[in-house]
Amino acid sequence: MSKQALARTQGNLHRTVRVIISNGDRILVGRKRSKDRLQPCTGHVEEGETTKEAAVREAEEEMLNSRPREEALSEIGSGVVREAECRHTDGGPLPHKYTVYSLKLQNPVLDIGEEEFSSLEWRSIDELVRGHESGEDRLTQNSYEDIKKYREWRERL
Repeated sequence: MSKQALARTQGNLHRTVRVIISNGDRILVGRKRSKDRLQPCTGHVEEGETTKEAAVREAEEEMLNSRPREEALSEIGSGVVREAECRHTDGGPLPHKYTVYSLKLQNPVLDIGEEEFSSLEWRSIDELVRGHESGEDRLTQNSYEDIKKYREWRERL
């Protein structure tokens, strides 16, 4: 494992953030180049960063034309550990510790992170869940779990 990848770990866990960017009733997902799957903004926490700082950085790097304010983030959940494939290692799925945030924006200017995604799309939560469950337009499995959690969180508001 590279030094850069080791800096992202906590014990043997890769510290990871997911940012569910919403505009009204739609959320922003990217079509992953590597698997042709949909996924919200997701990335590793760098050495010395808080999860909020990482969420802001990842949102700008992968999907937005400007840096969102940390105050605009709402934590949906943290500490969930799941196996996930990681482009920073060669050995297949590794445990990742996720912190998931919601970021509500009005008409944001998008800027695709071409290294990760081939396109960005606004989709309703129900459309994403139905597409995944029917096999027509798959999310990564961990993204699917977090989008369902996000839907439950929104319903409680």
